[in-house]
Amino acid sequence: MKIIIFSLVCFNIAFAVPVGTISKNLKSYQCLKSVEKITKNWIPKGQWKGYLTGSGSIGLKRPTQKFAHWINLEKYQDKESVSLVNPSAIQKYTFDPSKKCEATVSTFKHNQYSNPKGMNDSRLMTEMVNNEKGLIVMWSPKMQHSFNAIKRLQKIAKEKGLAIHYVLDPFIKPEVARKELKNRKIKINTFYSLSSLELIQREAMMHYPAFFTYKNGKIVGRILPGLMTEDIYTKKIEERLF
Repeated sequence: MKIIIFSLVCFNIAFAVPVGTISKNLKSYQCLKSVEKITKNWIPKGQWKGYLTGSGSIGLKRPTQKFAHWINLEKYQDKESVSLVNPSAIQKYTFDPSKKCEATVSTFKHNQYSNPKGMNDSRLMTEMVNNEKGLIVMWSPKMQHSFNAIKRLQKIAKEKGLAIHYVLDPFIKPEVARKELKNRKIKINTFYSLSSLELIQREAMMHYPAFFTYKNGKIVGRILPGLMTEDIYTKKIEERLF
């Protein structure tokens, strides 16, 4: 095996992929046994989910037992690869099916999730540990329903005694967001731009508005996208946190 070190910055885009398609995609990997031997040491959990890779193909991802450490499985041309992604580096194994799945190991350093002023993974974990239960609200002033969602979720959080955290679309400048909030007379003491690998891997950029629930330092369930009535918001939150 040879070791290569260089920098890489990347996003992956999540979308709905039928379970049957994921299963078929997984079985198509010729080096799957080699992949499973490596990922076993990374202690994976949960099921594979589909995402759109940089080359436009369907990749697969799944979380590990360690916060903000995810496994990505991809194909590119005649090669197959599996990566362990964390907030500062990517360890990637690339397999060549024509050479008995011989592996090349590469380590990519990156700083994509290191914004000290954003909702990075360190800040996210701190917030979840410091508050027993809470909501993580994804919003964007480009999506007008975000403002209605914020007002409804603020009301519910106050009634239920929940912490609430606001995470801004990373493609919107904070000063623009503040101006939009002021124009609509919506009070938010603090918000952070999205800079968390854990949230992005959990499809935080799928849609605005959306929100996550957490309890005892862990995110509970999948992201809940879209504007809902106050009653439906309340029901979803009670099912997960109470």
